[in-house]
Amino acid sequence: MTAVFLRDGPCTTILVRSRDVIRHGGQLGAAATAARIRDGDPDGYQRLLSSVRVANEDDDTAHMRLVEKIATGALVLVKLDEHPRVLDRPTIQPLIPRDKPDPRVIEAPTWISIEVVAEDGVRIPGLGLRVELPDGSDRFQRLDDDSRWRADDIPTRGMCLVQLDKIAVDWTTRPVAPAVEGTWFDALAPETLRLSTARHHRLVAVAGHTEIQLLDATENPVRHAKCSVAVGGQEVSGSTDEEGLFSVKHPRAAKQCVVTFVDYDGSAVLGLDR
Repeated sequence: MTAVFLRDGPCTTILVRSRDVIRHGGQLGAAATAARIRDGDPDGYQRLLSSVRVANEDDDTAHMRLVEKIATGALVLVKLDEHPRVLDRPTIQPLIPRDKPDPRVIEAPTWISIEVVAEDGVRIPGLGLRVELPDGSDRFQRLDDDSRWRADDIPTRGMCLVQLDKIAVDWTTRPVAPAVEGTWFDALAPETLRLSTARHHRLVAVAGHTEIQLLDATENPVRHAKCSVAVGGQEVSGSTDEEGLFSVKHPRAAKQCVVTFVDYDGSAVLGLDR
């Protein structure tokens, strides 16, 4: 317990903590003992002597003077907890710039898997590819015998930029089977693809290519017109260029495509010769 002495009226308050000066003990508290003295209890003074002690047990004068003040009511003894509750200190977190990752957060590695096939499903083993990881580092890889590449140690989640070598496939024969499903890319002029981590990506190299031109009533090109093309089970969206042209990749096996210009009514069905 901690002893606190409060003087009434204009007198000064005295606070005595734990082992600094005063402690009290026993079953009969000093505050109650002082009250008994004031009520005329003949044993109250002795009880007070036994219940109050000073830090220096040899200082009898200080002990007696303190007891006298309590007994006369000059000091009133109040009980408090021996170990007062300490408020939790607020945790101040360092400011982290928004454009930089929090260095205290350790992110588990993630993965990415890539499979590349021709539009009729033929594998392309040994194809080279450059992968720029989300942290900016580069890897140069080759597809395995199953036409796949996988990494399970990508340091951070995000988008990978994948650039493929030119596809060395015989495109002179027309594929008979329908094109397999996947993300199309131009086999004859491979572009850089944005692929997310934690996913398997099937990339389909297609060789079909069609240009669509939008003209107005005076046969002038319509620039920057929004265009949506449904072909081979997929939908490709974009806008016409400065010459009113929109280019769309598609499997060679595709027979037709449905072209819709978003800002205009109606759709057109085109036959594909290439």
